Amino acid sequence: MVNVSQTVQVLPKTKPITQNHRKRVGILGGTFNPVHNGHLIIAEQVRDQLGLDKVYFMPDANPPHVDPKFAIDAKDRVAMVNLAISNNTKFEVEMTEILRGGVSYSYDTMLELTRRHPENQYYFIIGGDMVNYLPKWYRIDDLIKLVSFVGVKRDATRRPQNIL
Repeated sequence: MVNVSQTVQVLPKTKPITQNHRKRVGILGGTFNPVHNGHLIIAEQVRDQLGLDKVYFMPDANPPHVDPKFAIDAKDRVAMVNLAISNNTKFEVEMTEILRGGVSYSYDTMLELTRRHPENQYYFIIGGDMVNYLPKWYRIDDLIKLVSFVGVKRDATRRPQNIL
């Protein structure tokens, strides 16, 4: 098994790579139950610091690690994400997992996306709290061959639940 902690890193601010003509695309996956300002800030900062062309918000259909009875219906989560990103031309919604349905495994989705869009270089954005959990992800050894992971350190202080 690959040592995942060595493959995940917060990358310094970089200039877009112009010589290889690959589109640099961030993927911010999640339940978005609901989407909030923290998601938008993370996406914008990673996009800016890594010089990404786009960041795709990718709501999952049925996450393997979340109790589905606590998840808002997928169509409502997608509608919330669309509304939240509507003023940012660098953000889009990626519907692959919603359209496929079933349990959403990042490996399956990223395999499909890389086959469909070989011109893209993908950066999978995760919260720093998920870095240690990566070894438990489905087919992680294969997934790290498809994407570069970007771990984002989150503020350790918790805000009240009702503040976005």
